[in-house]
Amino acid sequence: MTLDQPTLDFGTIEAGKKTTVEFTFKNTGTKPLKLEKKKLKSSCKCLVAILPRAPIAPGGQGVVKATFTAPRTAGEASHNLLIKYVVDPAAKAEASAVLALTGTVEPKKPRPRQPKEPRFEGRGFVLS
Repeated sequence: MTLDQPTLDFGTIEAGKKTTVEFTFKNTGTKPLKLEKKKLKSSCKCLVAILPRAPIAPGGQGVVKATFTAPRTAGEASHNLLIKYVVDPAAKAEASAVLALTGTVEPKKPRPRQPKEPRFEGRGFVLS
């Protein structure tokens, strides 16, 4: 398995928001490549991956989609996905690939406040 780009930069994202990136890979082996959720480890609960369901034929390409939910605190962010996969089923040989995601989390933008409008209710003005 060879990754087109093992590290992707999601750019700048507002705190609490989600963004999804796609890691493209090629099966450079001689057997179909099946990625399994149980062999996937994330460095953070904020990073979730969707793996291709069908095996990838030798020479074929696949995509791993990674969704990052930015924390509430601003700053630099860097997280990894570790994918283990079987290279040779007969020998039960495994290999692994690390997908890295980096970027910047910016503070949440304050929502504009709506000015309160006075209204008359019999005994005086009320701000609502």
